[in-house]
Amino acid sequence: MIVSKISESDIPRICEIENRSFTHPWSEASIRASFDNPSDVFFAAREGDKITGYCLLSDYGEDGYLTNIAVSPEFRRMGVGRELMRFLIDYVSGRYSFISLEVRVSNSPAIALYRQFGFEDAGIRKAYYSFPVEDALIMTRFFTK
Repeated sequence: MIVSKISESDIPRICEIENRSFTHPWSEASIRASFDNPSDVFFAAREGDKITGYCLLSDYGEDGYLTNIAVSPEFRRMGVGRELMRFLIDYVSGRYSFISLEVRVSNSPAIALYRQFGFEDAGIRKAYYSFPVEDALIMTRFFTK
C-alpha cells in the first residue's frame, strides 16, 4: 500500500468513497474546492491503481485539522485507515504543534484508532452531526516542535 497526494483525476474516486462512507457526504463541488485550496491537502491510500481510502488535512499554520478520512467499504478492517493515519502523523510531525478532528461519539472503531495514534479527548460538539443527529467527540494530538 502506498499513500500519496491525490491528483485532480482522483477526485471521482474520492467522491465515490465519500458517498459510500457518510450519511451526509460532501458534494463533488466541495471536494473540488478543497482540492483547489492551497491550505488543504488530500492523501490517498492505493493498492496498485485503486484508491482504497483518503484523508483531507487542512493547514492552519501552526496547527492542522483532519477534515475527512474514509476507507472504501470493501477495504475496511484491512489496515487502510491505520496506514493513512501513520502517513498523516509522519507528515505533520515537526510542522504543527497539534492536529484536531471530530468523530461521531458512536464511532468506536475510529475513536480507538485515533487513540492508538496519540489523540486525546478534547471536548464535545453537541448535535454536530445530522442523519442521525449525534454529538461529535473532538480529539487532538499534540506535537513538540
